[in-house]
Amino acid sequence: AGELVMSVPRSLCLEVPLLASRAAAATTTPPTTSKTAATTATTATATATAVTRTAPTTATAATTTATTTPTTPTTAVTTPTSSCLARAAGCVDGPRDASDLLGSEAGRCAASKLAAMLIVEQQLGSASLFAPYLALLPESAPPQPLTLPWPTTNMELSPLLSHEHKASCKLSDACLSLLEQEESLQTASITRKRWGLSSVLCRSFSLTNSASPTLAMVPLLDVLNHWTPKPYHAVPWTCHFEEHKDAVVMLADRDIQPGEELTHLYSASSDSKLLCRYGIAPAAPALNMFNEAVISVPSSLLSEPASNSAALAVAPELEAARTAAVKEHGWVDLSKPLLFLLPRDLRPQGALLALARLLALGSDEEVVRLKGQIFRRKDSEPGSTVDISNNNDDVNDGSDRSSSAPCSPQNEQRAWKLVAILVRQGLELLTTTAAAEKTATTTAATATATTATTAAKTTTTTPATAATTATATIITP
Repeated sequence: AGELVMSVPRSLCLEVPLLASRAAAATTTPPTTSKTAATTATTATATATAVTRTAPTTATAATTTATTTPTTPTTAVTTPTSSCLARAAGCVDGPRDASDLLGSEAGRCAASKLAAMLIVEQQLGSASLFAPYLALLPESAPPQPLTLPWPTTNMELSPLLSHEHKASCKLSDACLSLLEQEESLQTASITRKRWGLSSVLCRSFSLTNSASPTLAMVPLLDVLNHWTPKPYHAVPWTCHFEEHKDAVVMLADRDIQPGEELTHLYSASSDSKLLCRYGIAPAAPALNMFNEAVISVPSSLLSEPASNSAALAVAPELEAARTAAVKEHGWVDLSKPLLFLLPRDLRPQGALLALARLLALGSDEEVVRLKGQIFRRKDSEPGSTVDISNNNDDVNDGSDRSSSAPCSPQNEQRAWKLVAILVRQGLELLTTTAAAEKTATTTAATATATTATTAAKTTTTTPATAATTATATIITP
């Protein structure tokens, strides 16, 4: 654990300043590093002793294995970072994958510019400095994110999955729209543009430790598979990604056995997000430590008095102000409940507290005066706001809001009490529902077994009748 597994020096990175124009970003001349050096770097696996690799065809197709003993601190691959296609992303510490950056305009712009650069290099063919790396990428990437139509039943049964799918489609369309504006891609087909964007969303890393954060394609590091999160007590992934002064590296998180696959965590995301963003299906019976629960808040809460209030009902003016505020910030269809994700929205800057702060205000004047501060994104410019729900699909976007309390201490106390009540009620409902489903499943299984046994013993019962009886018994619970 802690030993260097893979290292990509930063001296070969192709980077474009954040403030560069779109056209300049797409046509930036590669650094003067010789093509021979790049070729040697990107084909280093032929002689590397620490790992072997195969070119992936999907997000989960690559297999990278360790072939040394666990105690040998051998550098598998050393590739200068100037062999990385990179685009300044203007992101903050935290996100490591492109999909997490798409929530900001800077992130979407970075992803589209990086995709444009990738396509330009691909069009150069063997003349490109990155030709050896580009040859390892799939010729036609699968739709990323998974934006093809999904069965309506799946969407209805899983609000969280529906939310992630809609959000993925929306962000993908936004990036593709930016990509369409790139002057250097006027002759590129829509298929090539989707390929470039898909490659960026599937494989890019955000490098945030430098003075100018970047979104980068990092050769060789992107062949490691995602490790599907397990319960906290389970054996973790083998490696983790770090930025050093002159390199980006993969370090061992634990002892790695000879022949064991090298993996790392693409994103600290729930199963639904991994499925929609990367096409990674849950690996049963794994339990993703980053899975989220959903609690719902009905619009009837807008007409209820604040916690600790002696009033039996809110004034019509206050209810109208609350309604206008939540509609302004994304809760457009009040006939549907607003869904919040746990534990994400339990953070002090989470959307659940933002709604609770609004409901804790005692007058319509306070709502009008403070709503802008309540729903302001923490890292946004003064006066800019964010939606309480994403894509208007009745699930909040989990954006970080201002962590400083805009309300009085008394209102802040009421807001936190309301959060506690909503969470407790939501968890009680989830527990009750889960218990009911488990009981129904057990009852159905028992009833089915009993019915099958009875049918087998009753010689006068036809197979068709037995099947009908068993089916009816299953449906009844």
